[in-house]
Amino acid sequence: MRAVSTRALLLTLTTTLLALSCTSSLPLPAVPTLSERAREQVDESYRRRDYALRQSMYFGPFFDDPNLVLVAPKPFDELALLTLPGGRNIAPGPVRGILPAGTRIRIERIELPTTGTVLGRPLLAPRYNPWIVFRVNRFDVDNPHFQDIRHVVVLPFHVTDPEQLERAVDVLFAPEDYRDWLRQRSPQVRSAIEQKQAMKGMTLAELTAALGMPDRTTREPESPRSTAYFGRRAVTLENDVVVGVE
Repeated sequence: MRAVSTRALLLTLTTTLLALSCTSSLPLPAVPTLSERAREQVDESYRRRDYALRQSMYFGPFFDDPNLVLVAPKPFDELALLTLPGGRNIAPGPVRGILPAGTRIRIERIELPTTGTVLGRPLLAPRYNPWIVFRVNRFDVDNPHFQDIRHVVVLPFHVTDPEQLERAVDVLFAPEDYRDWLRQRSPQVRSAIEQKQAMKGMTLAELTAALGMPDRTTREPESPRSTAYFGRRAVTLENDVVVGVE
């Protein structure tokens, strides 16, 4: 669906949310619930832990919040973090650059939604989703648009328990020695990974380091060929090696 600009829809969103909050027949989404102790245990499991990005990620503005940077595996115009009635997506803003796979980060907190956190978040934000808040090692980033402030990955709304969260973290982040594996890739593959590009000859592991996990995969019957779909991109693999990029 077509994304529309943040500022153009701020007034519309505000009006819509106010109408929802005043209309009992149109309740706001329920906040996923975990006990306070369970939320604390989740946060303690990841707080101040160091990782490397398992995949290259886009970064850019976190809607209208100047104190946060949004990080996502997909181009921002393909994200559906905020949707208005009628199906229009609110774009968080333009992508400003890429954090390459292997970039070192430190998780500051896992912010699971509660009534209190939802009310404390900016109006124009994915308020009902879990957030991973982290800092990026500035020495790993060579980009003039990089800001040494808090970065946020917004997880899907359905990630509500520790097991789901662990799987989500594992998809996004790897142990720091993952950087050693990346250094062993060929210069051409490393360059493609850093630019979030697929190229022929990449292995499946190298492809996911560049583009992340596919949205879906189809396999031809009785054939070693499969097609992985990443948003608008389709990549053909044979025996888990890239043979075609659309």
